[in-house]
This record gives sequence, structure tokens and C-alpha cells, in this order.
Amino acid sequence: MKCRSQLLGVAALLLPVSVAAADLKPLRKALTHHVSFDSSLDADFSRGDQAAYSSGGGKKGFMFLEWSKDETPRYFRYAIRPLVEIWNPQNKDWAKMPNAERPMVQVERAPFSRSKWTHVVFTYDNLNAGKAGQGKLYIDGKLQGAIQGWDHTLGWEAEKVQLVLGAA
Repeated sequence: MKCRSQLLGVAALLLPVSVAAADLKPLRKALTHHVSFDSSLDADFSRGDQAAYSSGGGKKGFMFLEWSKDETPRYFRYAIRPLVEIWNPQNKDWAKMPNAERPMVQVERAPFSRSKWTHVVFTYDNLNAGKAGQGKLYIDGKLQGAIQGWDHTLGWEAEKVQLVLGAA
């Protein structure tokens, strides 16, 4: 199981121990990036660049997972912020905006614990499609909510997209 968990990361924690190697083939094929954070911020496995880089700015759009700063317990959030002129044309302060104006999913009681792993997955569809996109947040396989009805146009060059960890 040690080799499997190194290759498959968190996804392996959800599989029964008796899974046959042949049954893992679709999962291995689907996995694109895994960072265990055990020894560094670089990816343990990646179909692209494994290195962690630092980046700034956000006017071209981005997706993020975060913990809120002002609530106790803190809220867990997934957001897709497209080009700033689309989602925030009046340049309002994110922290002061009503939730309905934020393209995000907010989980007020996220099931994170020091005693067990929590599996988090976010998905997105129709980014840069010129029509409303959608993003979904799952925690431990359960849908927490969706970001819908927003134009998810981003100013990214797909070949230069980066995963940013600990931006703030």
C-alpha cells in the first residue's frame, strides 16, 4: 500500500486495502497532480511541472480554496474569480461583499479534523467558453455546493497556468 499511496496520494486513502492493481488503472490514468506536503510544496506526482512557484496579482482571474479569517470556526471556501472586470466591476472589497456577489461555495462547518484525512475535490467546466461556467466543491465525496451563472472568462494562457499555495 505504501507505493500506492505515494502514487495516488489522498485518493488512495478512500480505497479499500484489498483493491486489485487492475482496478486502479482508471484512477492512475485520471490523476494529474498530487502534492502530499510531506517534505515540500513540490508535487509528488504531476503530469506537468512538479515545482512550486511564487506568483502575485489576481486581475487575470484565478481559482482558490481558502479559510476565512474573521469567523470562528473559520469557513472553508472554493471560489472562481474570473477577470476582475467581470466579477467585480465596481472594485469592491472581497471581504465586505455579500456572499451572493461572490463567485464561491462557502462551507460553514467543514469536516476537517486532526485525527483523519479529509478529501477535497474541486471541479470546473466552461472556463473561457464565452458562456456561464460552473465549479463544484466536494468534501469526502459529498457535494458542498456549486458556483453557477457566472461568466468564467480568465486571462490565462493555458500553458502557463500555475498552482499557487499559501498565497496570503
